[in-house]
Amino acid sequence: MNRSFDSLVRRAVSALLLLFVAALPLGVPAAEPFEINVIVPLTGPGAFLGKNEAETLNVVERHVNASGGVRGRPIKFVIQDDASTPGVSVQLTNALLAKKVPIILGGTLLGSCLAMAPLVANGPVLYCLSPGIDPQPGSNIFSTFLLTIDLLRPAIKYFSAKGYRRIALLNSTDATGQDADKAIDTIVKNNEFPGVTIVSSEHFNLSDINVTAQVSRIKSSNAQAVISWVTGTG
Repeated sequence: MNRSFDSLVRRAVSALLLLFVAALPLGVPAAEPFEINVIVPLTGPGAFLGKNEAETLNVVERHVNASGGVRGRPIKFVIQDDASTPGVSVQLTNALLAKKVPIILGGTLLGSCLAMAPLVANGPVLYCLSPGIDPQPGSNIFSTFLLTIDLLRPAIKYFSAKGYRRIALLNSTDATGQDADKAIDTIVKNNEFPGVTIVSSEHFNLSDINVTAQVSRIKSSNAQAVISWVTGTG
């Protein structure tokens, strides 16, 4: 497991536990576990992330329970697989809303988070594991990391400082890639790094087996650097 990823999820869960303490109902027997519902991709293109998240949550569960749990109650992460599909994320979220759960941890992919977000406008708390979600002040949504634009800005700053101002993009066509397109477009339009231009903007589907044509067009654009933003193993 990637240590930085493991640490990120652990920090996110630590913050969640503070919310859980406030959400714990009174008068419940101490021996009864407090269930924390989780929606992550255990199958599909996002499985490489979801499986790591599930493993990390299992480690956290064992550690917290060995330390006495929360208010004397053990915790139990109830993990469900959304198959890397926003539609499934919505189905699972609706089922949890019917149970009136206080908190949902997930989704992992931006598409899932965006699909789940409107469902929790009036609660419960949704703690999304994607940097693409942009929680608004006063909303029930939390994000586990920096926004995509804040992740991309240092990369473009680095390229600019090295004199690489002709940049090409090779992003996925899904919500993750679209989020990167929007962030980069904002940075360039605002002229944050004078002289930086996007000389080629190429895209691919997650199901594509190669990007030969896209790379060929990027080469012909005389790009000095390439940014590729995608959630996947390849």
